[in-house]
Amino acid sequence: MILADDQHLLALSTMENQVAPDRTPPPAGWPRWPSFPGCLALLVASTLSVWPLLVSGPLPDGSEASRTLLFARGFVDAIGEGVFFPRWIDDANDAMGAPVFEVHPPLAYYAVAVVQLVTGELIEAIRWTVVLAALLACLLAFLAARTVTSEPASVVAGALYVLLPSRMIELYGRFSLVDLIALTWLPLVWLFARMVVVDGSPRARLGLVVSLTASIAIQPLVALVTALAAVPCVLSLALELRRPRSLLTMLACCGASLLCAAAYLVPLALEQGELRHEPTVQA
Repeated sequence: MILADDQHLLALSTMENQVAPDRTPPPAGWPRWPSFPGCLALLVASTLSVWPLLVSGPLPDGSEASRTLLFARGFVDAIGEGVFFPRWIDDANDAMGAPVFEVHPPLAYYAVAVVQLVTGELIEAIRWTVVLAALLACLLAFLAARTVTSEPASVVAGALYVLLPSRMIELYGRFSLVDLIALTWLPLVWLFARMVVVDGSPRARLGLVVSLTASIAIQPLVALVTALAAVPCVLSLALELRRPRSLLTMLACCGASLLCAAAYLVPLALEQGELRHEPTVQA
């Protein structure tokens, strides 16, 4: 009788475990790199997004094209003269000069300066910076999606992200280099923000600080919108996984990012009263 009762209790326990499993989803690990077919699909999608830029000679004649070229030329020339944190462009405002990088974030133009070391020519440096940004955007969107879904779905997410209408408008309608690179960096911020909650490792915290600092130095408005949009997502994930302390870690990472970006943000805040803002900056 005792043996029968024990078997009955064991059967009930087994049924309870089968009927009412733990509904808390296990934390997802760090994303894996795409397989060879996935890499090929991402390469095709990113190449399609910049194909007109690759096959045509001139850069797109967007509303921000002249400004992008002027800022890039002035920045690269200043770097060549040994000024490693340029703030002034001599050729702006009909050669009277302007403190362009007191207002406009500089990090995107550092990328142009690095690429020009290989191309040797400014137009080609801008072109290949945009091409590399498309490749990177596709890959980063894949990695961000890979933390929550399968590889095929992540490939689709990466392809759709690089072909978003907003990116196409920034590339061919406006040709705003800063906004293009800001959109490129955005998935990496989302990836590390999620991993701070899910994983909480020093690697996740450091990645969030670095990626958010870079986002601020590329385009502060995009960084602000990204942070605000991430709040409900991060909050819901922390509550779902029962990790409210991760929200404090997230706030600490955001504060550290602001401190790291202080070299750009502090002069921007302190010198606003001395700057005269005009609707256009002419070459």
